[in-house]
Amino acid sequence: MSKISKFLLISSLFLVVLIAQCQGANKYSAEANKPAKNTKKVPAGSIDKENPVPTSIRELDKPFRMAKLNLLWTKAKH
Repeated sequence: MSKISKFLLISSLFLVVLIAQCQGANKYSAEANKPAKNTKKVPAGSIDKENPVPTSIRELDKPFRMAKLNLLWTKAKH
Protein backbone atom coordinates (compact mmCIF):
# COMPACT_ATOMS: atom_id res chain seq x y z
CA MET A 1 0.00 0.00 0.00
CA SER A 2 1.18 3.46 -0.71
CA LYS A 3 1.81 6.08 1.93
CA ILE A 4 -1.22 8.12 0.91
CA SER A 5 -3.62 5.19 1.18
CA LYS A 6 -2.18 4.24 4.60
CA PHE A 7 -2.59 7.82 5.78
CA LEU A 8 -6.18 7.95 4.56
CA LEU A 9 -6.98 4.61 6.18
CA ILE A 10 -5.49 5.59 9.53
CA SER A 11 -7.07 9.04 9.53
CA SER A 12 -10.49 7.67 8.59
CA LEU A 13 -10.26 5.04 11.35
CA PHE A 14 -9.27 7.76 13.80
CA LEU A 15 -12.26 9.88 12.77
CA VAL A 16 -14.64 6.92 13.08
CA VAL A 17 -13.38 6.17 16.60
CA LEU A 18 -13.53 9.84 17.56
CA ILE A 19 -17.10 10.24 16.31
CA ALA A 20 -18.20 6.98 17.95
CA GLN A 21 -16.91 8.17 21.34
CA CYS A 22 -18.82 11.47 21.25
CA GLN A 23 -21.95 11.56 23.35
CA GLY A 24 -24.72 13.89 22.36
CA ALA A 25 -26.87 15.51 25.01
CA ASN A 26 -30.60 15.14 24.84
CA LYS A 27 -31.90 18.70 24.88
CA TYR A 28 -35.24 17.50 26.25
CA SER A 29 -33.80 15.76 29.30
CA ALA A 30 -34.09 17.16 32.82
CA GLU A 31 -30.32 17.49 33.17
CA ALA A 32 -30.02 19.60 30.03
CA ASN A 33 -32.73 21.99 31.20
CA LYS A 34 -31.28 22.69 34.64
CA PRO A 35 -29.69 26.13 34.95
CA ALA A 36 -25.91 26.25 34.97
CA LYS A 37 -24.21 26.65 38.34
CA ASN A 38 -22.12 29.67 37.37
CA THR A 39 -24.89 31.83 35.90
CA LYS A 40 -26.02 34.94 37.72
CA LYS A 41 -29.67 35.73 38.14
CA VAL A 42 -30.59 39.19 36.90
CA PRO A 43 -33.50 40.94 38.59
CA ALA A 44 -36.46 41.48 36.29
CA GLY A 45 -36.55 45.25 36.88
CA SER A 46 -33.01 45.85 35.65
CA ILE A 47 -33.75 44.36 32.24
CA ASP A 48 -36.61 46.77 31.61
CA LYS A 49 -34.49 49.79 32.57
CA GLU A 50 -31.68 48.89 30.20
CA ASN A 51 -33.81 47.90 27.21
CA PRO A 52 -37.01 49.92 27.01
CA VAL A 53 -39.82 47.96 25.40
CA PRO A 54 -41.78 49.74 22.66
CA THR A 55 -45.50 49.98 23.27
CA SER A 56 -46.67 49.85 19.67
CA ILE A 57 -45.56 48.37 16.37
CA ARG A 58 -44.86 51.85 14.97
CA GLU A 59 -42.16 52.43 17.60
CA LEU A 60 -40.19 49.33 16.62
CA ASP A 61 -36.72 49.87 15.17
CA LYS A 62 -36.85 46.59 13.29
CA PRO A 63 -40.43 45.75 12.34
CA PHE A 64 -39.76 42.11 11.60
CA ARG A 65 -41.47 38.98 12.86
CA MET A 66 -39.45 38.38 16.02
CA ALA A 67 -39.68 42.01 17.10
CA LYS A 68 -43.44 41.91 16.63
CA LEU A 69 -43.65 38.63 18.49
CA ASN A 70 -41.56 40.03 21.35
CA LEU A 71 -43.85 43.06 21.53
CA LEU A 72 -46.91 40.83 21.64
CA TRP A 73 -45.33 38.66 24.34
CA THR A 74 -44.43 41.72 26.44
CA LYS A 75 -47.97 43.06 26.21
CA ALA A 76 -49.38 39.67 27.15
CA LYS A 77 -47.14 39.42 30.22
CA HIS A 78 -48.11 42.85 31.58
